[in-house]
Amino acid sequence: MANSALESSPFRLGRFLVQPELRTLSEGETTIHLEPKVMNVLLVLADRAGHVVPRQEFHDRVWPNAVVGDEVLSRCIYQLRTYFGDNSQTQKFILTVPKHGYKLLVVPTATDDENAGDKIKSVARSRWAVRVAFAGLALAALILLTVNLRAPPVSNSPRPSVTAATDPPGIVVIPYSDLSQDGDRRYFSEGITEDLLIGLGQIDGLRVIGRESAARLMEYGTGPAEIGTTLNVDAMLTGSVQFDGDRLRVSNRLIDTKTGEQLWSESFDGTVHDIFDIEDEITRSVVTELQIRLVDETSELRVRRSTEVDQAYKLYLEGHFYLNQRSSGALKQSIDFFNQALAADPDFPLAYSCLADAHMLLSQYGGLAREEATLVANKAIDDALKIDPDLAEAHASRGLVLLHNERYDEATTSLRTAAALDPGYMPAHLWLGRALDMQSQFSQGLAAYRRALELDPLSPIANMNVGRMLTLGGRTTEADERFEVAIKYGKDFANLYWALGYNEYLRGNLENAAVQLNNAIDFGLTDQVQILAMLAMIDIDLGDFEAAELYVASADSVDTDSYLSVMARYRLMLAREEYAELEQYLLAVAEQLPHRQDIVFRAASLAVWQGNNETALELFDRGLANSTNADLLYIWEYSWGSLAALDLAHAYKETGQLSKQEKMLEMIDTFMQQQADRGIATPPTHYVRAVWHAQRNELDVALRELALAKSLGWSGIWLARFDPRIANLRAMPEFHELLSDLDIT
Repeated sequence: MANSALESSPFRLGRFLVQPELRTLSEGETTIHLEPKVMNVLLVLADRAGHVVPRQEFHDRVWPNAVVGDEVLSRCIYQLRTYFGDNSQTQKFILTVPKHGYKLLVVPTATDDENAGDKIKSVARSRWAVRVAFAGLALAALILLTVNLRAPPVSNSPRPSVTAATDPPGIVVIPYSDLSQDGDRRYFSEGITEDLLIGLGQIDGLRVIGRESAARLMEYGTGPAEIGTTLNVDAMLTGSVQFDGDRLRVSNRLIDTKTGEQLWSESFDGTVHDIFDIEDEITRSVVTELQIRLVDETSELRVRRSTEVDQAYKLYLEGHFYLNQRSSGALKQSIDFFNQALAADPDFPLAYSCLADAHMLLSQYGGLAREEATLVANKAIDDALKIDPDLAEAHASRGLVLLHNERYDEATTSLRTAAALDPGYMPAHLWLGRALDMQSQFSQGLAAYRRALELDPLSPIANMNVGRMLTLGGRTTEADERFEVAIKYGKDFANLYWALGYNEYLRGNLENAAVQLNNAIDFGLTDQVQILAMLAMIDIDLGDFEAAELYVASADSVDTDSYLSVMARYRLMLAREEYAELEQYLLAVAEQLPHRQDIVFRAASLAVWQGNNETALELFDRGLANSTNADLLYIWEYSWGSLAALDLAHAYKETGQLSKQEKMLEMIDTFMQQQADRGIATPPTHYVRAVWHAQRNELDVALRELALAKSLGWSGIWLARFDPRIANLRAMPEFHELLSDLDIT
């Protein structure tokens, strides 16, 4: 961003003091810490106060070296408006100029307090406990929250800030029960639960735990104290919904999880047509009881009204109820309800987004062809974003579509946008972790999964993915803890058994892996490419090529172009040493999947293994023309280990280009150190290190690394029988002694 005097000196905007160096916005004793980009957007506005600043100027000055969408700027403006007490109807500080940009309406003035910076620093360092009292109760303090909150702000002041040093107060919404006589309105009670979560999630300084964790605990009949301890929350909101014809009563209770005391209770009566207003009232009452100030009491905190059509909302809630069940039959029902909701209101963006998710999940569960699901989902997402360009759920849905179509880098971009627009939307973080995981970005993927876990601590799928990533990093004790939680709260979750099978495979427990994968099939994952491909790889490692062929054929019948089915076929042909046929197969696949440059790299590696080093160099050049050295290095298969870069180094050696070989080996050395720093320490890692040391003729060290890979149970050790990169190791008697049980010649 271009420098200006404003960037280093404090200044005032009306009653607010801005301290750029500390990235703070203060009024009286209340101080808010702004995100760096939010502060930079404010500085651009202040620098051009009184003038309309085009959107492009913000992009040029705040994000000069990055490509970001307008939704990111919109999010920054929204946050600033929230802090200033502005809203879309009352624009006293920041004016929106449609289709052009934004204008700061308040002229910045120099501060007359030379010690303003020191005062703010003092406030920022202060730590003191805030007692949260609940209105209408005689007890003085039922919950003591040791959090870093500012004093209760005066009227029209910004929201209190909570620093990362301590946990902010937490609340969990227990799914509302359906007390209707007919007992068929559960979808409606779950809809109210979901919308209350969204409303409470708007409040800065309040941790809101996801619905799945609460639902799982309630299945076990868990009491308030255990809920509070398990989820680290201070209060729980629960209630019931009861229908009598069109009349509706929503009863609510707020409970202190430490004492089990009821802190507040109230019932709201109305008709089904009043549901939005009732949800607003409930949310406001809870917030009042928690004594957390809202910036705009009349419009900022409200249940998100994506539709004003009651019938459309009712049908959407029914669809959402079935969407959460995740089975093929339930997903088909959800699609039917979402289509009905859109027929009732064609301008209902959330229904479009959920329709997209339902189609992609149905394709994952084998109930719909991926191509058909992708076509429908993309159309629905386009319709959603036309209505609401900043809808986080729609951007996350786009990421899910890209993820299922193996366009991982594009998926990452969409999912990062979704997470920025709504940091509390758990699926965005969960799917982002998967996209990063598939690009071998271990630490970033684990961080995204952990964020999903923070939002929904007992979610089986979040615990499953964190456990799987920890296993990849060799952190088996931590991984087992996460799997234990996943198993406890998700025994009927089919994908969990797939992850357990993969986990066992990584640890070299092939028979246990097969048992868990077959459990996944028994729970309904009958046509999953990843399961069929993994079963094929298990049989390949066991040397049962005939059984592996059956699984590979089954994977092909589900999705011939799936990357996992391609890898299973690749592994089988490699194990059979069918090099000529495999080379042709890989080159054909590379034409079909041009976005997967690693296929070209694998073809190049295969040429190295056949001794066709000149051909290999041509293929490596072809792959690198459309990618980078980083892509070359990241072809790292956690399940059995390979670096294409090692093959390129070997090709340089065999063609007499020793300086290039040395440069490549140094690059690989740096990469392996980075992987070690990130915590990646699976058995295949040691095999790769063995190959690296063998190329440098450090044979004793290479042999030790190979021994480590074998001792850790790595089933892919069979590669050693023909890997040309370790031919010098195979000349050593110690090598044959180490691997005597593998019949290596």
